[in-house]
Amino acid sequence: MADGTFAVLMLVLGLTEMGSSHCGSGAGCLGRSDVAPEIELSRGRVLERRAAPSDESYLRVQTGRQFG
Repeated sequence: MADGTFAVLMLVLGLTEMGSSHCGSGAGCLGRSDVAPEIELSRGRVLERRAAPSDESYLRVQTGRQFG
């Protein structure tokens, strides 16, 4: 199954399950919902194996809507 058959099978099964369970909302699993807008900023150090530590910055902007 190295040709991607298993990946396609899992995609089809996942989408079928999403369609049948609706994730508990009236709009379905990928329906739009309203959330509070946020802006987050974080900084830290990244330690990877066999590499020098380095700094990392992360900015996340969440708009007033969410899908899924």
